[in-house]
Amino acid sequence: MAAGTEQEMLKALGRLGDAEEITPTQLTKTVSDPDVPEVLATEGTFYRWAVIIGKKSARSANSDRVYLGVTSGNNEQPYEISPDRYITLDAPPGTKIDLATWYLDVTTAGDGVVIIYG
Repeated sequence: MAAGTEQEMLKALGRLGDAEEITPTQLTKTVSDPDVPEVLATEGTFYRWAVIIGKKSARSANSDRVYLGVTSGNNEQPYEISPDRYITLDAPPGTKIDLATWYLDVTTAGDGVVIIYG
């Protein structure tokens, strides 16, 4: 291995060793009434990154698309998530965002999202 490559690897390992450990968490959110968007999680559920998957449970795809947004009114959520598809949300560096600031709207009762976040 070339010395430059070894030095780069040791530098990267040093950064990794100094990094804060994050344990990913998973939750499922379904909505029972298609006319009433619901908050994604309880207040104080913070993320730096989140993967939001169009599933009603870990192994069950939704029947139709679901919508995500930061407003609570019906049909006001702009992020469309198709069944078995996902979106990612990232907080700006050095910040965290509460999942309770996001609302989920569904077109089919019982559809929802699985959220993996850290």
